[in-house]
Amino acid sequence: MFDRIVLKPSPEGYTATLIDIKTTSEFGGLFQNGYFDPYNYISQLAFYTIAMSMSEDYKHVDDVEFRIICIDPTNEVFVYDIGRQLIIEAAEEIKSTMEELWWHWKFNTWDHRKEYYDNNGLEKITSLKKETCTHTN
Repeated sequence: MFDRIVLKPSPEGYTATLIDIKTTSEFGGLFQNGYFDPYNYISQLAFYTIAMSMSEDYKHVDDVEFRIICIDPTNEVFVYDIGRQLIIEAAEEIKSTMEELWWHWKFNTWDHRKEYYDNNGLEKITSLKKETCTHTN
């Protein structure tokens, strides 16, 4: 949940600025390394964006901005502007994951990723990210 949502009029409707206040044990500008990346905070922001787009309360919002206010142990304050493209990419990844989950649920097939079934047992490696093995013996 965000600490504050500020709505500003825009030519098409409103711009929503979502403000989240975080306290961290990381010193200086290390929020990205200590919290943002390890806890996949960008996915949380993407979920908020998706939820807002589905809510009647925010139907007139045509643009969303994110500001993260980070307070370190010395009470130094850092304000981060989260790039829109990062949110879009994370939202697309969430959508893709949800579509795959829906497919597995619909066909009650859980032993392998959807790609395995679509490609006759062949899965492509498309990322250097550490993948979690879902197959169990």
